[in-house]
Amino acid sequence: MKEDVTVLVDSREGILDLARRLETLDRVAMDFEGESNLHHYGIHLCLAQIFDGERCYLVDPVSLGGIDELRGFMEGGRTRKVMCSADFDMRLLHHTSGFRLAGVFDVQIAARALGSERLSLQAIVEEYLGIAIPKNASDRRSDWSRRPLTPRQMEYAAGDVLHLLDLERVLQALLEEKGLASDVRKAHRALENISFTPRGDPHLRLPGANRLSVAARDRLRRFYELRERIAEALDLPPFRVLANDVLVAAAKKPPVDRAQWHALKGMTRFARRRIDEFEAAAADPRME
Repeated sequence: MKEDVTVLVDSREGILDLARRLETLDRVAMDFEGESNLHHYGIHLCLAQIFDGERCYLVDPVSLGGIDELRGFMEGGRTRKVMCSADFDMRLLHHTSGFRLAGVFDVQIAARALGSERLSLQAIVEEYLGIAIPKNASDRRSDWSRRPLTPRQMEYAAGDVLHLLDLERVLQALLEEKGLASDVRKAHRALENISFTPRGDPHLRLPGANRLSVAARDRLRRFYELRERIAEALDLPPFRVLANDVLVAAAKKPPVDRAQWHALKGMTRFARRRIDEFEAAAADPRME
């Protein structure tokens, strides 16, 4: 894509200028890139892509320290915000910035209502616009928190929004033609209730946890909480400290001494440095 189409917004002056421009627009395409325990600990908003039909603005929350200047635009319903699979991004935005998006048109919801079976952005673009978008899975798993962004990252990010406005026009016309527009509008309004809600008892969602005894589940909870503390302190995704299957195996049959902890299959150097804490977590506090 042409360089002059992409505008990196990484200064306060730049985001304020963008906020003023966005308030004048009727339609934009949007997408977000985040980090969720893949390269670092926790959930982080790393990039916002906004395409106004002429330019793609890549808004950099990492350099800016957030995107609070766009709150009025994000939460306002005047501008239609065309997205794909908006529910995930809306949870990300709510968790990291406290925003609740209004005025969303989700091309995935529209395509599903029209009977499409393949609902990725690439598939929808190909079906309704006849355009093939090459996508590499490694780009999707890129570390979006690293700076500076690479030209490849910027091209990938912009590619997620450049076809959305054309898609919305085509899909909206088909929805009207087939009498489905009203139902889809209701589905879009329901999106505005989406928020990020932490899951209760996350340790019980690990594969195999439901087959553990009551005592082993309690042990797994203590291991899980310890792993979270270590991961946060080291700014590592939890799986880098200990994989889920290792946690479950240790909860089911805890090592009885340091030698067994060291020999535990899948034990990482990060966990070995904290064996004393894992031994303490393995002990049943009711027996102390």
